[in-house]
This record gives sequence, C-alpha cells and structure tokens, in this order.
Amino acid sequence: MFFYIVLFPMSLINLQNINKSYVSGEIETPVLHDVSLRIEQGEFVAIMGPSGSGKSTLMHILGFLDTATSGKFLFEGQDVSGLSDNELAYMRRTKVGFVFQSFNLLARASVLENVVLPMIYEDVDSEKREREARRVLEEVGLSHRLKNLSNQLSGGERQRVAIARALVGNPSIIYADEPTGNLDTKSGEEILKLFQKINKEGNTIVMITHEREAAEFARRIVSIRDGNIIDESVGHVQRIGSFKK
Repeated sequence: MFFYIVLFPMSLINLQNINKSYVSGEIETPVLHDVSLRIEQGEFVAIMGPSGSGKSTLMHILGFLDTATSGKFLFEGQDVSGLSDNELAYMRRTKVGFVFQSFNLLARASVLENVVLPMIYEDVDSEKREREARRVLEEVGLSHRLKNLSNQLSGGERQRVAIARALVGNPSIIYADEPTGNLDTKSGEEILKLFQKINKEGNTIVMITHEREAAEFARRIVSIRDGNIIDESVGHVQRIGSFKK
C-alpha cells in the first residue's frame, strides 16, 4: 500500500479573523471586522478602498506597525500576533520594505546616500552597502542620478529612489502606500509599470490605493469597505496607456 503526501506551499501572509478596534476613554471604535486574507510569495496585490475603509489600518498590521485586537497573523508560517514592540521592530527592519506617498527621503542627501541608509542601521560594511545601492538604483533606472540630491529630482524620480531603498535589503515583501498619490498621470503610470517589473523579477508587493485605475496594475485586487473585505478580482497586468488620475 502506498501513501501519498500532498504538500501545500506555505503562504507568505495568512490573516485569520483579524479584528482591530481603537479605544479612546470609554469609546471603542471598530475598524476591521473578521478580516481573513492569504498572500502568496511572488504576488502583486492591491488592497483598494475609499477613505475610512480600513485599508491603511490593515497595512499597518501587515507591516508590523500596529497589532490586531484579535485574530491570528501568520507571516512565513510564524504566528506574529503576539510579538513585542522590539520583535515587531526587528520584523520591520529585516522583512519589510516600505514605499510611501510622500517618498520620505532625506532632502539634502544624495540619491546614493538615501538608498544606503537602511543598511547602515544593519551594520552592513561600506563596500557592500554601496555595491547593493548601485545595483538597485540601476534596477529602477536611476544609475545616472547617484550624486544628485533628492530635492533636485522630479516626483517620479523620488519615488524610484524610495522603491530602490525598499528593495535594498532584499525584504520578503514590499508595501506601497498610495505610491502614485503625489505624482502626475504619466509619472504615476511609470511607477506602476516599475512595480510590475520588479514583481515579475520575484518581489512580493502589496499596494494600498483608493484608485481603481492604479489597482488594475496588480495581479489581484482585494476590495475593502467599512472594515470588511467585500470582493476579490483579477487585475490587468498588461494594461498599457490607460492610467488616469
């Protein structure tokens, strides 16, 4: 008699019945309601919803910036629901890359210096820091801008620097919070196509957005409203020239 064991791939992220409430005095405000979600390694997922839908709160939990009130959060198979503040900080530094709407660059530092910065905190030696920074800046198309100050760049170029900075530590996942929010239409579409490119190279990306047109660049769209996941759909990965603000 033969026995066959079927092995299922472990999800990168597995949220099980996540609830989140904020308490101020005697007032409790529920934000997320029994949210369950799986994200696999190599996916490009857009979490889309209007203002106040709970999408930013969900990203804060996914990015180890906040904790759920109840429910289970498995990351790479590990239950991280009860981690301490120091343990959450370690996960943020070593597992996650962030890209924000406002870029969050040092204005008077060069492009290279901005990208090198996260590796300084991790005690990476200077030679490797520069080599890795140059590699990811070439990947995002900014190898010709290494010595420019970040405040000398266009909005689209600044966001490319931010993406390079997020990539430099080889994180397990990249979170992009409204990454096109401060960009014009053309620059926004270029950034979304860059996310598609780095996703095809194997990087897992979760993008938060309120814009359907931006979400369509992802492979999967998770729609959230009033703290509940209401729908999942497939994005159009090969969209060309159809992004509008």
